[in-house]
Amino acid sequence: MNTKDIEMLMTIYNSESFYEAAKTLNYTPSVVSKHIARIEKELGVTLFVRSNRANTVALTDEGEVIIPEIRELHEQYKKIDRTLDLLLKKNENQLKIGVRGRISSYDRDEIIADFVSKYPEVRVEIAMHDYKTLLNLLQMGSLDALFLIVQNDSRNYASLLEIMKDKKIESFIISTISDMYMGVSEKEPIAHLDEAPLSTFKDFHIVFNSNTNAMENAGLMDPFLRISEKSGFKIKPLYQETHDMSTFYLALKGKVAIPKLRSTFSYPGIKFIKISDWDTYSISTFLTLTSNNNPAKINLTNCVKEFIV
Repeated sequence: MNTKDIEMLMTIYNSESFYEAAKTLNYTPSVVSKHIARIEKELGVTLFVRSNRANTVALTDEGEVIIPEIRELHEQYKKIDRTLDLLLKKNENQLKIGVRGRISSYDRDEIIADFVSKYPEVRVEIAMHDYKTLLNLLQMGSLDALFLIVQNDSRNYASLLEIMKDKKIESFIISTISDMYMGVSEKEPIAHLDEAPLSTFKDFHIVFNSNTNAMENAGLMDPFLRISEKSGFKIKPLYQETHDMSTFYLALKGKVAIPKLRSTFSYPGIKFIKISDWDTYSISTFLTLTSNNNPAKINLTNCVKEFIV
C-alpha cells in the first residue's frame, strides 16, 4: 500500500461515497471501486460495505479497526510533506484557496484583494468546488484555506458547526448575511422597487441550482417554500445554474427571478430587489488547518483577523 492508496482510502472515508471521492480525486467511480478492491485484496480484509444506495459506503468491522490507523499514517505523511515544502520553500509564494462554486461574497473578495495588495509576490490559486469536495481537499492538505457560505438550518450548516469544533481546524466567522435579493429584468413593472415581499414574485419562475443533491444539503429552497406557504402562493422553480450568463438572458426575456445573497453583483438590464420578509441568514466563514505553516496562509489568516476586527 503506497501513499496514493492511503490518500484514496481517506478520501472515501471522509466523503462516505465512491462518487464524491472520484470527483475529488478526478477519477471515475469505477476506477475508484477497482482501486479499493485491489487494496482490500492486498490487505486481506474488506474495509468498506457498499450499501444499496448508489456509490454510498460505510466501514466494515475490520475497517473500523484499520481505518483509524491508516488515518494516523496519512496525517504523518501530510506532516512530512508540509515540512519538506517549508524546507524547500515550495509554498512560500503560493496560496491555494477553495471557494464554494461561483457564489459571490463581498467579504471574501475584500479579504483576498487586501492580501494580494499586501503580498503581490504570492501566486493565488482559486479552486471552485462544492461544499463537500472543498472540505475533503482541505482535510487532505490540498488546499491552504477555504471560504464558505452556509445557510442556517441546513445540513451543511450543521456539518460546518461540527467541523469548527475540530482542534485541527482553525476557523473564523467573517460575517452574518441576513438579506436576500431577487434579480429581475429592468423592464418589469416591479423593477422600480428597492424592496418587496416574496409574494411580489409569485408570477415569476425563481431560479434554483440544478444540482438537487447540493440544493438539499444547502437548504437553499427551504426559506422560499416556507415564506410562500405562509403567504398563500406556490413557488414556480426553474432549475438552472444561477451564475450562468444564459440564466440572466432568460431573466431579460421573461418572468424569471434570480436569487442573490448580496446586491453587490450586477448584470446589465437586471435590477436586484431586496426581499422584505426574508427570515433566514447565512454565515460567511474562513477555515484552514492549524498544522499548515505555509507563510502565505499565515498572512492570509492575519488578513482575515484584521477584517473581522
